[in-house]
Amino acid sequence: MTITDAVGKFGSAQEFRPYKKDKTVGTVVGENIPNGAIDDEDLLFFASNMGVDTTDTAWNQVSKVDINYNGVIDAYDLMYVAGQLGKTPLIATGRPIAGLLDIRPSKQQLKAGEEFSVEIIGVGLQDINAFNLELKLDPNKYELVKECQASGTCDSSIVQPTNVTKGMLNYSILAGIGNSEQRIMAAFSHKGSQQSLEGKNTVATITLKAKKDIDFDMPITSSLLVNTAFDSIDKIGEVLIPGEEPGEID
Repeated sequence: MTITDAVGKFGSAQEFRPYKKDKTVGTVVGENIPNGAIDDEDLLFFASNMGVDTTDTAWNQVSKVDINYNGVIDAYDLMYVAGQLGKTPLIATGRPIAGLLDIRPSKQQLKAGEEFSVEIIGVGLQDINAFNLELKLDPNKYELVKECQASGTCDSSIVQPTNVTKGMLNYSILAGIGNSEQRIMAAFSHKGSQQSLEGKNTVATITLKAKKDIDFDMPITSSLLVNTAFDSIDKIGEVLIPGEEPGEID
């Protein structure tokens, strides 16, 4: 790369990842199905690889889709692909990002076999186009419960959207099945340009069952909010007690 001129005779640079080396065939950033373009088929990747990180054996196969280069396949990477699809591709609003994700269980003291829910609550959200939140799940203490109809048909999703997120792509997943510690990764993104999430709202719910008498003790292990300009917030929110309202965002 040769710089031939600069405004005011000043220059600046930022690190970037090359996706094509000399004498090699280039790739489309975010593409999973090699057909030369981002399309709906590329979204299929996230159904099985959301939440995969550098500790997983599959990392070398999926790391090319780690767009923000943070060592995990997350909502940012999903949004990069999904934002190019839909009726109208994503357009940044120009508004600053703000917000936090808290969780709140419906019960604190749990009996063996008792079902309960965990709300994921967005607080002070501004211009949020995608988000993810990861919870650590000890399979000796808890198990996921899927929503089932009277007919016996059960929802395939482990995390349920609410009214404010039902139009978003939901690529939530349970990672680490069979391990002593598992991870619930709630991951949502708009497809193309949609109304961003704003204010305080419950954005998703998870239904669980206690396997033993226990006080609720599931920690938030990671969190990410992404706005329409791909700015992000990774601050971890609070674990509230039942009935407690989220605090204000500074």
